[in-house]
Amino acid sequence: MKKSTLSILLICLVSIMLVSCSKKDTTPIRIGINAWPGYEFLYLAEKKGFFEAEGVNVDIVEFNSLADGRRAYERGQLDGLACTIVEHLKIIDSTNRSPKISLVADYSNGADVVMASSKVESIEHLKGLSVGLEIDSLGTFMLARLLDKAGLELEDLDLKPMDQISIQDSICSGEIDLGITYPPFYVKMQEECGAKKIFSSSEIPREIVDIVVLEQSILENRSEDADSIIRAFFNAQEWAYQNPEEAFEIMGKRQGLTAKEFEEALTDGLYIVKRGDHDDFFKENGPLDKALLACSEILIDTKQIGERTEFSDSIRR
Repeated sequence: MKKSTLSILLICLVSIMLVSCSKKDTTPIRIGINAWPGYEFLYLAEKKGFFEAEGVNVDIVEFNSLADGRRAYERGQLDGLACTIVEHLKIIDSTNRSPKISLVADYSNGADVVMASSKVESIEHLKGLSVGLEIDSLGTFMLARLLDKAGLELEDLDLKPMDQISIQDSICSGEIDLGITYPPFYVKMQEECGAKKIFSSSEIPREIVDIVVLEQSILENRSEDADSIIRAFFNAQEWAYQNPEEAFEIMGKRQGLTAKEFEEALTDGLYIVKRGDHDDFFKENGPLDKALLACSEILIDTKQIGERTEFSDSIRR
């Protein structure tokens, strides 16, 4: 073989290898969400093309509850999940998956609530009542904090495992006395059957942080796409506040709320994290580290997760 022919073949081979190596992975990154105002900017980013504008293929998968989304993530059906720190810690505890906190959407300052039917007088009169909640999810964390405040034990209440739609319906039908819930569901309970708040996350400030986790393999193999997802989220958020009428209608419709009701849900007891504040949450010994520590201690004490001394390695630094 002539030297010139060999050179041409080598050049072609190198060119093929370079094209192959530089080919971008366009497989959809599947992120699960449930009905929660702070997560809706992910949905908005998909609907308004912000993910596409950033060059990342994202598939938003909708679930009826946090527990349903967590189970799908644990089964490997999702690459990411919008959830609370409670779900994040439970995934780490019970599976071999490796979620990393990659985005902080908001923290609850009154939006997570315990709703009571009209016959319930006060928190001092809860013994023997029935409570609807999502088992193995945020509901159990809220229940633990409610019991602590009321001076009760787990056996003092009649637990009824159910999803959020069932909690809403059961409060209004009188099937249960208490429901552990969040917007948009408690909005309907107030409007349709006069249910009232008797406990909320405002009494446990910054303990419930709403996050988006991405699997470690995504961060290792598609770190640029992970960055694009975060940018698209905040681009959608900023666009929403610049175009509130259209944005709140889009996001509210998915939750069965009017634009006005969604705006109220977004501001009632919820602190939305903006782009400029985001990095502060990820600092060493910052808000995320503190929230992880506080939450893990309660989950360990109530035997919802096993003991582990360190969770800060589950944050994307």
